[in-house]
Amino acid sequence: MKNFLVTLLILCPILFIYGQKNDPNVRSGQIYRYNPILSSNINKYLGGGETIKGSRFVFKGFNQKGILFMNGQSYTARGLNIDAIDNDLISLVGTDSVLVYEKNKIDSVLIMGRKFKKFEDDLFYEVLFESNKGDLLRKYNCSIIEGYNNVMKGVKEDDSYKLKENYYFYKNKDFVKFDSNKKSILRLLHDKEQNVKKYIKDNNLSFKDKEGLIKVFEYYSTI
Repeated sequence: MKNFLVTLLILCPILFIYGQKNDPNVRSGQIYRYNPILSSNINKYLGGGETIKGSRFVFKGFNQKGILFMNGQSYTARGLNIDAIDNDLISLVGTDSVLVYEKNKIDSVLIMGRKFKKFEDDLFYEVLFESNKGDLLRKYNCSIIEGYNNVMKGVKEDDSYKLKENYYFYKNKDFVKFDSNKKSILRLLHDKEQNVKKYIKDNNLSFKDKEGLIKVFEYYSTI
């Protein structure tokens, strides 16, 4: 852990605190304990009480090793994850503190073989496929669903995190959002609609996961 902290200190200029963003008492660069009001899920992982079910993070746990890419340089880091609520890249430090990397210093990050790239809107998108015709991107969003009042039990159920995936086709600095279904994909790739439609049918593709989407965009890039 000492060696890891030394690495973080070396990268200190690109880090800032992940705390209450409007708290004037939080200084840039300091390690700050999560406020349970902000994220009980983190405090659950850190040993706190549970008030919000589920997770606000893209990856399960904080055991992921990754590579940060900045200005042509690469840095190895541990404990990486992405907060889907704030779209922040974070690192776990010790057992009770986290740090957020300044987005303006990060170009992209590789976590468990998955590439997340920061684009012009200053947000991280997972790059699923790249070609000269455009890129297939996935962005994670998270919202908090308020728990309902359980009249039978006489209690209010816990709030919960809801993680959602949104897909985009990126071309010429333009993001086109689409749904992961056949109708939306054919509308998006309308210039080759008949070819793509036949390819989907011939290969019996499903869009319940990213594999089907990637295959379609791989094919589209060749025609």
